[in-house]
Amino acid sequence: MRRVFRIISRVLLSIGLIWGLLTIWVEQLRPAQTWEFPVQTPKGNILVLFNPDPIYNLDQQVAESFATAAQQQGWHSSIVTLAAADTIDPGRFDLFVFCANTYNWSPDRPTKKYIRKARWLEGRPVVAIIMGSGSTARSGRLLRELLQEQGAVIVQTTDLWLMRPNDESQTNRGNVSIARSKAEILARKSLTSLKLLPELPER
Repeated sequence: MRRVFRIISRVLLSIGLIWGLLTIWVEQLRPAQTWEFPVQTPKGNILVLFNPDPIYNLDQQVAESFATAAQQQGWHSSIVTLAAADTIDPGRFDLFVFCANTYNWSPDRPTKKYIRKARWLEGRPVVAIIMGSGSTARSGRLLRELLQEQGAVIVQTTDLWLMRPNDESQTNRGNVSIARSKAEILARKSLTSLKLLPELPER
């Protein structure tokens, strides 16, 4: 019996160690990158922020879909990884979009760290997008609470999944494709909501 207990303990310890190392790896700050979605005479400027997932780029695809839809509505978007965020002046943007990945039922560490330092978020309109394999309820709540603690005005929020169906009525369609479509719809809804805000803070 003791031998069985020791074997189980070693297996659990090994699993815990592997899980811990994997968590450290996926939550590292990724290289600085930027993408621009320009408009000749923009109605406004959007900053989309995320820390790339090293395994699957759902976050980048969602960010690009949001920016493309906003571009079609006449808005200029800048997609920036968090490693490059400190080089950007937030004062020139009208809307901020946070695309956070979920690890261990919580938003990724670089996103949380960035938001906690972003005192300029007070009174600023934001969109919160939380992504994960399929269980994002707690992570989404924590992301919204963190933004609210900084005084941000949450315009729209959504959860998008890699494994869990993003639309139960379209199971014959690729899940990532649906996530991209939902990001486009979210962009249009966000810009409509932005117009309904009583007063935007001065930049």
